[in-house]
Amino acid sequence: DGPAVYAVSGARPVPLRTYAFRRERFCLVPTAGAGDVAAAGLHVVEHPILTAAVRVGDRDEWVYTGRISPETQPWTRDHVVFGIPIAPGTALVELALAAGAGVGAGMLDELVLESPLVLEDDVTLQVQVTVGPAGAGGRREVAVFSRPEGGEDEQRETTCHGRGWLAPDSAPAEPVPLQWPPAGAQPVT
Repeated sequence: DGPAVYAVSGARPVPLRTYAFRRERFCLVPTAGAGDVAAAGLHVVEHPILTAAVRVGDRDEWVYTGRISPETQPWTRDHVVFGIPIAPGTALVELALAAGAGVGAGMLDELVLESPLVLEDDVTLQVQVTVGPAGAGGRREVAVFSRPEGGEDEQRETTCHGRGWLAPDSAPAEPVPLQWPPAGAQPVT
């Protein structure tokens, strides 16, 4: 029954190669470069440590991510406490401020440091800064995390280094008057 169907359809035998595929690719090839974060659905961030950001689903929450190590940021080797190289607290403040600026909350209202960001030679850490939804007055919760890069996910412990609050950018404070004391000022005795 089968050959008769093919005879009516006009099908004919086709010669096949003796060696499959002959070193030709018949699989999908990635079109984007390996370092293209936009190809992964992320927003590019122009920062020395944080390089990408992603909005969490349909919520007003963000995750900023990047990498830090003594090899990629040699300045971190200069901050040593009791013989252990750690990222200075100001670096954690900078990470929180950079993430806050990306969501319109560029003022750091508070940051409580929970654990030092220890930087070991030959260890690259993945850094994540989470920014929560805007609440009353536009304030957003912020947290800074890290975990070692590579290995199995279960073996890579995530550490929280600080939590705090970001506030929306406010108008700059009034400048100090050029004349001091200001005109019309009364001395207090």
